[in-house]
Amino acid sequence: MVEYKGEQTEINVNDQTALVIDAVNAAKRGRFGWIFNHVSGTPGEKNCIKPAVSDICFLTNPRYDRYLTRKREAVQNMSLDAVAGNIRPERWSELREKAEKAKLNLTTLFETAKSELLTSIEKTETGDRNDGQRQGHDNCYARCENVTIHLATTMGSDGIMEPVFDSVNDKMTVEGCMLPFYVVRRIYRDRGEWKTVNSRPLTIMKDAIIDTTRLYDWKAFNLAKANFSAITFDSQTIFGFVRDHNTAIFDVVISEIVKDIGNLDVDPLTYLIMQQQVTVQV
Repeated sequence: MVEYKGEQTEINVNDQTALVIDAVNAAKRGRFGWIFNHVSGTPGEKNCIKPAVSDICFLTNPRYDRYLTRKREAVQNMSLDAVAGNIRPERWSELREKAEKAKLNLTTLFETAKSELLTSIEKTETGDRNDGQRQGHDNCYARCENVTIHLATTMGSDGIMEPVFDSVNDKMTVEGCMLPFYVVRRIYRDRGEWKTVNSRPLTIMKDAIIDTTRLYDWKAFNLAKANFSAITFDSQTIFGFVRDHNTAIFDVVISEIVKDIGNLDVDPLTYLIMQQQVTVQV
């Protein structure tokens, strides 16, 4: 049973995904974990020419409400001088040139960006779900205890995503579950290559304000997307979602054999394969 839009309902889920959901549900709060060989971007999509590959140190099971409170307070107390002192010089020059070209005053632009950010945060804090993007989000996700579940969805006639119902039992189907965390550190193996984006001055200012808050970056990964080789958290669990250099997607396994990932001499995925704990299936 899961909670979907405030009601309890049954959904379709395979045994493998159920194991992953149980493992994420059991994750302790405030523990460090690692994502190995995370692939960010798909060539030809969203300005990506070559994907970036990185290892990510993260903090498990964070409190999103506290994150929003800190974010709101940091944005409220932000000043234009703080943004100017934090932003990269070349980005600041770009912002000034674009603002001047659009005949925008930097102080006014800053206040507008700050106001829109605070409005967005307030909508999330108060549960305002009236805009189309938030309604589409609600259609795509359910809750199972502490875990957010991503449902199989399709585009509706109104342009908003909606869940797909099984033709046999008329139930929604789980596509994957989300792993929420704070990014503590990202170590790039390859920064990839991306097309230059011609951002609006308001967008640049918003990004600059958020960067200046220096808050941990909040992420929620859909574990059904095989865009990393392995994840470890609670110092004992390895998720072996594998994508090789040819972007083939393999099977998923869970292993409890690694107690201290820091003591490994090899990549954890290689270790699991050596121990015959991973079966690779195309």
